[in-house]
Amino acid sequence: MRILKTTGLSVTAILYCYLNLFSQDTTIKKNDDPIVSMIDSLITSKYIESNKFSVNRHNKYNFHADSIPQYSESVYRQRIKKMDQKTPMEFVYNDKVKAYIDLYAVRYRKYSQIIMGLTEIYTPMFEQILDKHGVPLELKYLPIVESAMNPLAKSPAGAMGLWQFMLPTGKLFGLEVNSVIDERCDPIKSTEAAAKYLKYLHSLYNDWNMALAAYNAGPGTVNNAIRRSGGKTGYWEIYSYLPRETQGYVPAFIAVNYLMNYSAEHNLYPVEPKMKYFQYDTVHLKQDLKLEHISQLINITIEELKFLNPVYKTTFIPKFDGKKAYLFLPKNKIGEFLALEDSIYNIGKSNSAEELTTLEKTHIVKSGESLQSIANKYSVSIGQIKTWNNLKNNNLYRGQRLFIRVSQENISATDNNLQVNNVNNNQQSSSKSALNNAKNTSAAHKIYIVKSGDSFYTIAQKNGTTINEIKKMNNINSNNLQVGQKLKIPVKGNG
Repeated sequence: MRILKTTGLSVTAILYCYLNLFSQDTTIKKNDDPIVSMIDSLITSKYIESNKFSVNRHNKYNFHADSIPQYSESVYRQRIKKMDQKTPMEFVYNDKVKAYIDLYAVRYRKYSQIIMGLTEIYTPMFEQILDKHGVPLELKYLPIVESAMNPLAKSPAGAMGLWQFMLPTGKLFGLEVNSVIDERCDPIKSTEAAAKYLKYLHSLYNDWNMALAAYNAGPGTVNNAIRRSGGKTGYWEIYSYLPRETQGYVPAFIAVNYLMNYSAEHNLYPVEPKMKYFQYDTVHLKQDLKLEHISQLINITIEELKFLNPVYKTTFIPKFDGKKAYLFLPKNKIGEFLALEDSIYNIGKSNSAEELTTLEKTHIVKSGESLQSIANKYSVSIGQIKTWNNLKNNNLYRGQRLFIRVSQENISATDNNLQVNNVNNNQQSSSKSALNNAKNTSAAHKIYIVKSGDSFYTIAQKNGTTINEIKKMNNINSNNLQVGQKLKIPVKGNG
């Protein structure tokens, strides 16, 4: 085993060195490898920055913090052979797999550790869904190859989400995409779709590596490669007939599985995420609402709400007829949301009816139009249009569909701006009043300190409330209490 050590270079300097290494590599080229590009996108990703990952290193083998272990060919081969014996998939070791091991374990190890942290958010859910559909659990690591575990990842071709669905394929497997939501970015729904798609592809080829190739390039491309190879049906047999991107796809998948099994041996440890899978849950929504209103009442940042709910393109969550809308929240915020649910809806009640009509307004960009001209047409700002449509710049193209939130007053009143402003001021006053009422409601409790011999039943009896109300207000799921523990007790009436 060889161990390399890095010096005390800055992150920028290390990154520069990594990128220079790519220019010298003869196996994996940075410019034309989409797997490299997807990892590379993490460098400036606000998605990663907003989650403030904290470093948690265990150092199982007591390596120096900067050590980069390297092993002989025989060790890699032996380890992957051992993995192959425990899976219905075909894991082999060759120079192509080794190139991707080096990519993740040496060149981009900083970002590999971030990716490993992200797996702790999603892989338990991946395992449940993959197991339900009867596909190999090793596929839980496929999103590392596809999207670097970023649910908002977008490829140059337009594929979106953890599993990188193109729009037609996503819709074929039940994922809805419109101006407000993109279910390709929904971790649960996209995983359901991916499991079904992978299972279908396996039924075509009866080979998981071939199914992976078809997932990446499409069944038509794989079938062409089979014909060009003279009828061969194995991935490595048709390897040279596949597009370059697909040639790297299965080796990268094997390398990722190897590193997730042997990360400690490579001195790789996950950068611990702010929240793990078991620390959040869902609530079903009764009405449309805004993330701002949730943020105000239960003291959670909009950035965290957007991180947990990447399916929503804007900060407005619509309620579609006949379709359940749900929201991911930290478990310790579920109780607060349920307690203040009516107040959260009421804050935006005066705006909701107006905003529901905006869902029906789609502007198709015409030749010569700009954001400024469109904003003027609907009496809105450029910033609003960019926020509603998740636009990063001011560029538009002919035929582009823009989601516009505009009230009936703004559509019809071109010279009556004063009246519109008065309506908006009244709405703001109503919202502030609802917010204050909600905060007063949330304050309607007293503190009880648990004494020896207390139980939820005795505390509820003493205070004229119920066990369920106490548990709900304190977000408690068990029956366990500790002496000295402080409990919020709901106060009836004026307390």
